[in-house]
Amino acid sequence: MNLANIKTVSVICLGNICRSPIGEVVLRDRFEKHGLEIEVSSGGTGSWHIGEDANPRTIQVLKERNYKVNHVAKQVNKQWFTKNDLLLAMDMNNYRDLQKIGGESNYSKIKMFRQFDPDSKIIFDLNPNLEVPDPYFGSLNDFREVLKMIEKAADRFIEAVINSRKE
Repeated sequence: MNLANIKTVSVICLGNICRSPIGEVVLRDRFEKHGLEIEVSSGGTGSWHIGEDANPRTIQVLKERNYKVNHVAKQVNKQWFTKNDLLLAMDMNNYRDLQKIGGESNYSKIKMFRQFDPDSKIIFDLNPNLEVPDPYFGSLNDFREVLKMIEKAADRFIEAVINSRKE
């Protein structure tokens, strides 16, 4: 995938109330700070939370770090592959669900969010070690850890996009 041509990115988790809203907010913040005009959205592979706000703990940890939060949960469907250049999955189940939803012709548009994590030894390879754990049943500190993990991977993703545009 050529990151130089990306104009739209969507971050995907299961319910679109914990991990993917964090990813959306962090990526949008990073793109704006670097002057990159890339549209960011998020969605869930499941339908349980359609129309809901982000989880209160998601909102709390984002506000603690001075991020702006405005979120309504949505469910991914096949049209997302037409609207988005890249879909970033938070875990292997989301990745496989996206493959089913988008079909084989869209596999190249699906990546794991943490494939861009600088601590990953297997960047660009699909691996369960690249998962962002779901904090839904965890504590507020689990949400904080997920935010740190997402920020680190987002910074590396932005770096990869910027470097691809220099080439």
